[in-house]
Amino acid sequence: MFLKVKPQGSPKLRLPEAKLKEAILHSEFDLREKAVSYFSRSHSSDTSVMPLVIQAVEKFGKDDAYQLIGACRHIDQTADTIDWIIDELNQDQSDQYENYTFNLSNLLLKADLTLLLPRESDIFETKYFLPQLQSSLRERLHMLSWDEETCWQNLESFCEEAKNKKRNEAFKSYWQPPSCHNLQRKGSKQPENS
Repeated sequence: MFLKVKPQGSPKLRLPEAKLKEAILHSEFDLREKAVSYFSRSHSSDTSVMPLVIQAVEKFGKDDAYQLIGACRHIDQTADTIDWIIDELNQDQSDQYENYTFNLSNLLLKADLTLLLPRESDIFETKYFLPQLQSSLRERLHMLSWDEETCWQNLESFCEEAKNKKRNEAFKSYWQPPSCHNLQRKGSKQPENS
C-alpha cells in the first residue's frame, strides 16, 4: 500500500493499480464505482480497464451500470470495447436503464476517432445512439480528413471567436476546441508564421 498525504495533512491511503482493477469486479457497487472513477480521473491509457468494466456490467447487471459507464468517460477504448458499446446500443432493453444509453453514446463521442471510423455506419445505425449527439460525432469524424493547415486555420478561428467571450461561453463543448485532436494526432507544431 502507498501513503498519499492530502494538503490538509490527513493521510489518504492509495492501493496499487492492480488492487484497484480487482475492485472494479467487487460485489459492492460503491467500490466498483470508486475504482473506475480513479482510472477515469487519472486519464489512464491502460486499455485493460474498460474490459473489466464490461465484465462488471455483465456480472452485476445494468440497473446501476449507467454510473459505471458514465465514470468511464476518460478511459481509453479499444476496437473490442467499441464493438461492445455498439452491441449494447443495439440491445432492445438498453433504453430501459436510467441514463445507460446516454452514457454509452457519450463514450463513443469521447473515443479515439480512428477506432470509430471503421464502424461509423454501424454507430449511426444503432437503435439507441442519441440523436442529439450524432451531429457532434459526425463533425469530429469529418475533421479527421483535415490536413494540418486546415486544422490550424480552424483552431485560430475558434480562438479568435472565443477571445472576447466569457470562459463558460467559449468552451461549452466538453472536448477540446475543434482541430486540437487532429493536431495532436498529427504530432503538429505551431506554424512558423504564428
